[in-house]
Amino acid sequence: MDRRGTLVAGVATLTVAGTVGTAYVGTGWVRALVSHLPGRPNVLPAIRTWLYRPSVHALGLPEPSGPDPARTGATPTPASVRAPSPPKSALANVEPDELSKINARALQLELAHLPLADLLSTDERNDLRWMRAEENLARDVCLAFFVKWKKGPFAAIAATEATHGEAVRQLLARYDIADPAPGPEGASATDPTFGAMYRDLITTGSRSYVDALRTVATVEELDIRDLRERRSTREDVARVFQRLVEGSQVSLRTLLKEIERQGVAWVPTYLKAPELASIMGSTEAFALR
Repeated sequence: MDRRGTLVAGVATLTVAGTVGTAYVGTGWVRALVSHLPGRPNVLPAIRTWLYRPSVHALGLPEPSGPDPARTGATPTPASVRAPSPPKSALANVEPDELSKINARALQLELAHLPLADLLSTDERNDLRWMRAEENLARDVCLAFFVKWKKGPFAAIAATEATHGEAVRQLLARYDIADPAPGPEGASATDPTFGAMYRDLITTGSRSYVDALRTVATVEELDIRDLRERRSTREDVARVFQRLVEGSQVSLRTLLKEIERQGVAWVPTYLKAPELASIMGSTEAFALR
């Protein structure tokens, strides 16, 4: 059989296999078949796409795009649940703490499988708005101290708080609630709810590096307290808030250890000493005054 006959026979075989749904484009027998076709480096991607198309149309799925999962071993993410690309950020090159950040794409996938409440109460809607602005406050305070002092845990915590604010924004979008704090980094300075607090915190933390550490630790305390006071019976909201509490505990622990290394005492503002000791994992982890 000449080359043209080989190509026709190969395509016919793939047509039958694709019709009955037994062909998988990354399997060895397809590669073996294609290896006998002329111009195989260009033929293989085309056959993969052509073979996949009838199946995705039948299932109502989007056309394949991006790297071939069969080659990379990755699980493709449906376009409908992909997290949008974040805006350009001053924290773009800063890695948040792995134990305290929230992965936006993973959260979006998780929320998609949870029940959606028909209607949130006025208090529940206000709680989401409040926590969105408060997470942005924490981000902006840390970012300001990162710029001023150029050391310490401020950059990592600011990046972490950015992921926390995005988590609350996803809840707002899920329930069609307008984002009360859509502004860029630093917008807390003019926020109608937290603007005055932001300016006071910046003034206090600009006195010294230790004062900056104490200020951010106080903000993390406030965050934990407010999240706990706003517990929800909604599974999706409760899950996100619990993740935020756990992340803020990690950030607070980092801050208190750094304060201890500076040889100064810590005076809690919003949380009680036993609770802080529990967060640290030991009653001897740091000095409470």
